[in-house]
Amino acid sequence: MQNFREIAQGGRKPLTQKPSKRNKRKRTVTPMQALKCIGFVVLAVYICFTVIEQQKKINENLSTVRDFEVKIADANLQTEILLEELAKVDTDEYLERVAREKLKLAKPGDRIFIDSGKVR
Repeated sequence: MQNFREIAQGGRKPLTQKPSKRNKRKRTVTPMQALKCIGFVVLAVYICFTVIEQQKKINENLSTVRDFEVKIADANLQTEILLEELAKVDTDEYLERVAREKLKLAKPGDRIFIDSGKVR
């Protein structure tokens, strides 16, 4: 309820009256509140550390996956080359080339040149 002065001033509080002060005693922190705060900080630090470590492991695993993908691509290329050679194995041209290059054989009538600067 408004008092007589407030009604006389049109519902406004008089300027001479100071606003009411709340109880301004110091706020004390209980040990339980301090423990909760410390626990929260420790939990936050642990979560940050865990996320950083997991990100490092993820990056290492991605690098390993990329390395294996490169090795798989190389192996697939080598497989294709070997399959092509396998298809040529039964041809006369392939047999002749292997005999000349690897077995050092020559056809009758072929001239053989020996490089004197090349020592075996």
